[in-house]
Amino acid sequence: MKSVIKSLRLSQEQWEVIESKAKEQEQSFTSFALSTMLNHKPRRNKAKENQSLVIELAKWGNNLNQVAKHLNANKSGLDRVGLEMLARIESHLQAIRAKNDC
Repeated sequence: MKSVIKSLRLSQEQWEVIESKAKEQEQSFTSFALSTMLNHKPRRNKAKENQSLVIELAKWGNNLNQVAKHLNANKSGLDRVGLEMLARIESHLQAIRAKNDC
């Protein structure tokens, strides 16, 4: 027996969207709300994955800044060392993209 009652405040627009989605799935509001909430996967896992991606990209952004500093210090344009560092960074970025399906 269901004994817990919760109330929910919605704007008219929110209600119309929810009502429309429930009708598309041929469910009552209660059935739609329960199935949506009980089957919903938390976003935290994705946030942790994104956090590790952001950390990895920050590391390579730092490397790229060091290359830019090196190239700006020499003022003679791109040199062999700078090009090698840029190629290495590009290789690592491709690996990150492949790993994260970007």
